[in-house]
Amino acid sequence: MKKLVKFLLESNVISAGIKTNNNFLKTEDIINGAVVRAAFANDILPECEYAEEKINGKQYWLSEREPETHPYCAECRHKDICKKFSDMSFSFLVPENSIPAPFTAKMCKSCGTAHPVMDTIMDNGALKCSVCGGRMENLKGIIDKDTYESVRVRHSITTHTSINSNSRTAADGSLFSIEAIRKGQIYQCEIDDCDTGMIYEGKTIYTGKYSSAGFGKLRIISVNDIKKHDVPEAVRKFNDKFSENDEKEYASILFLSSAKLDIDSCGSKPLTTEEYKKIWQKRLFGENAPIKAEQVYAQNIPYHGFDTSEYYNKNYSRTDILTEAGSSVKVSFEKGSAEAVSFLENLEEKGIGRDTNVGYGKILVCADIHMIGIGG
Repeated sequence: MKKLVKFLLESNVISAGIKTNNNFLKTEDIINGAVVRAAFANDILPECEYAEEKINGKQYWLSEREPETHPYCAECRHKDICKKFSDMSFSFLVPENSIPAPFTAKMCKSCGTAHPVMDTIMDNGALKCSVCGGRMENLKGIIDKDTYESVRVRHSITTHTSINSNSRTAADGSLFSIEAIRKGQIYQCEIDDCDTGMIYEGKTIYTGKYSSAGFGKLRIISVNDIKKHDVPEAVRKFNDKFSENDEKEYASILFLSSAKLDIDSCGSKPLTTEEYKKIWQKRLFGENAPIKAEQVYAQNIPYHGFDTSEYYNKNYSRTDILTEAGSSVKVSFEKGSAEAVSFLENLEEKGIGRDTNVGYGKILVCADIHMIGIGG
């Protein structure tokens, strides 16, 4: 069963960073679920006698091994975790009580979220701030899921160098700076540890880059059950507010994390709007789904990293086109269709696209912010 796990950052954290210059590394504010998964694996691997043994071509892989050929595994205190590790799931690690701002959400250009936020997934009329009458602009970044105020992740910049072993002075050309997530903040994610006892209050893990130098120290401060989102009730409220159609009902989908939808396999020639809708329909929901994509508000970016399944492996992993967190989809379905609502409920539970076990494709159906409309 999934649990809501909150972590206190006890040191600065850098994860999935990008180099904005040859000597400046900047972290992302959201920590990838695969990085969280790797942190829990690395908590066990230093004790493992067989860590460098390849399993399906991969090293440093937690998995159940045959006791006849791996005698240390029979007595290992982590054996239950290794046995079920492949079945565990990890969401992205995000600031406490936050969600990504939907691409359909707008805020006052002059006063930001101090004035009421609007959302255009169902309404898209003339947009003016309901308080000052000023212009509206896109709400961006990470927001509080209850108040919709912007969440500012605090950063810390440190400068580092390496030492010339002969002269005992700074090595030429080695000076570089890191902009990391500052310690002292609280992050949260959803983890299903398959009831192995792997997650508990007080447990410490190290995640992200430079963990051997003290970065990335996280301590679990709470583990709680997750209150199930009532999808049928959310869909009902959504349609009570917006739908006046006698034949159709509607719902919205908000991507809480990036998704791997294999958009890169769609070709490169220009297509009509209807052709693009058909592609999105198939990538999002598969064949013969009881819901239909009416409008898609999305951004896609290329992303790749290094394959770390072998020591000293410098090969790039597969390049993916990621549909970014905050992407929003308006869908329709036949009025009163219990099958469609059940489909949406299952979609929210399982996620969309590939690698949902490490947090990709996590969605929220009929999010509260999508119900605001342009009336404030």
